[in-house]
Amino acid sequence: MRRKGFTLIELLVVIAIIAILAAILFPVFAKAREKARTSSCQSNLKQLSIGLLQYVQDYDETLPKRYFAAEAQSWRVVMQPYLKSDQVFRCPSNTSNNNVSLDGVIRCSYGANGQDNQNTPLNRNATVALAAIDAPAQLIMVAETTRTWSEAPIMTNSGNSFYAGHSGMGNFAFADGHVKTMKWSSTGTPANLWQLGAQGAAATFMTNLSGVDSVY
Repeated sequence: MRRKGFTLIELLVVIAIIAILAAILFPVFAKAREKARTSSCQSNLKQLSIGLLQYVQDYDETLPKRYFAAEAQSWRVVMQPYLKSDQVFRCPSNTSNNNVSLDGVIRCSYGANGQDNQNTPLNRNATVALAAIDAPAQLIMVAETTRTWSEAPIMTNSGNSFYAGHSGMGNFAFADGHVKTMKWSSTGTPANLWQLGAQGAAATFMTNLSGVDSVY
């Protein structure tokens, strides 16, 4: 009896079908994986927000500086007692998360909204009281970055340092504790979400979700 097997043509057809299915499914799997990483990053920022609010309660309702005296005493370092793990400072998607920040201790993924001379809440020149924030839901506190600095790139400067690896977007933690996934370009219009007091000029911003992917 002759043993019946697959012909070369049949094998090639099967291989072609598998290749087509792989080409269709791999992007779907990659997108699903990135969604999961985005959610993990949002969770990190949520914990950082809670930690900042706890710090504020312990220090007469004033925010920490971007750093005290030197980068070795950055906001990341003073936040340590309020966080369970250093891992919350590492976005799983950010390839810069293996780089040590300028404080010499914590890995790089997130920077504070604290550029000097820009009316930001966590700058190094002076502490900012919680009462000075008139629109906490529209003021960024922490943003994603690829740099080792203690601060994040704000809207008035180049966005090249901003990490936008979550399908072209990044995560932002706000002063009221919520987290948004949005485009960097959306942080400056219709309201400037970086500067204290700038939000009042666009009170309707929360109803305009252009460029916003999700709220956590």
